[in-house]
Amino acid sequence: MAVVFGKIWCGYRNRVHVVDPKSLSVVKSFDAHPRKESQVRQMAWVGDGVWVSIRLDSTLRLYHAHTYQHLQDVDIEPYVSKMLGKVHPYSM
Repeated sequence: MAVVFGKIWCGYRNRVHVVDPKSLSVVKSFDAHPRKESQVRQMAWVGDGVWVSIRLDSTLRLYHAHTYQHLQDVDIEPYVSKMLGKVHPYSM
């Protein structure tokens, strides 16, 4: 969940629900990812955007905080690998 301009953004499975806390009504609902089996993991509000991470996906998705429009995807895997090094799947 994230509070964004007085509304509560809630991630549930592959959906984001925007709730007005005063009227307790859902203002907007939308798919967070094209894959239906995806799950919202984390959300962070920055300026006029809300960044959403998806479970088991290295891509962060940016949505406009007012229009709820999908603006951008950023794949962070190369940056994480650069900082931490590649982890071999059999080393865990």
